Amino acid sequence: MKNAVVMSPASQFMAAAQSVWKGMDNKTNNIGFGLLGSVTEIPDNFGYETIFSYGVGVNAAMDSWGIWMRHRYGKDRSFRNSDFSINYVGYWTDNGACYHYDPGEKNYEDTMLQVYEAAVEKNIPFRYLQLDLWWYFKGRHSGVKNWTAMPDVFPHGIEYVSNQTSWPIFAHNRWWSTETDYAKQVLDSLVSSI
Repeated sequence: MKNAVVMSPASQFMAAAQSVWKGMDNKTNNIGFGLLGSVTEIPDNFGYETIFSYGVGVNAAMDSWGIWMRHRYGKDRSFRNSDFSINYVGYWTDNGACYHYDPGEKNYEDTMLQVYEAAVEKNIPFRYLQLDLWWYFKGRHSGVKNWTAMPDVFPHGIEYVSNQTSWPIFAHNRWWSTETDYAKQVLDSLVSSI
């Protein structure tokens, strides 16, 4: 079994960034962690942490990472008992699914409502809807600019679909764009709180 390392931000998640690049010799691989490149001001006493978790094998490294993060933020594993996606069947729209980036001849709102109607008709016990990365506003490098539904995708909004189906929505995002609206809000609130 091979050794593995898990690396991630350990704080300031909305303002954090990581990058991989080739060195000047075009052979050496480099990795860096820090704040989003769009950050123009860092308040006094601002802190940022990165975690490096080592293990023999990926599972051990991930377990070690999870143990440290849960301890750091005072969490335990009890969430697993109440996690809807672990305990119930849901309809997924991620990569490889029928409607991933292709709602057919309609918008996603109408298509997801048709999925619901078909599930009811066929007695399929879906209890939630997972939305992949195609529904929100993207910024640079296809990261999240604003995590709200685009009007051409869900004309009445995500809440409308949830209300019509009684399904909670499990929403995906890939990563935060360097121009995400939320990082600016987080940094602005940090600056104003000092």
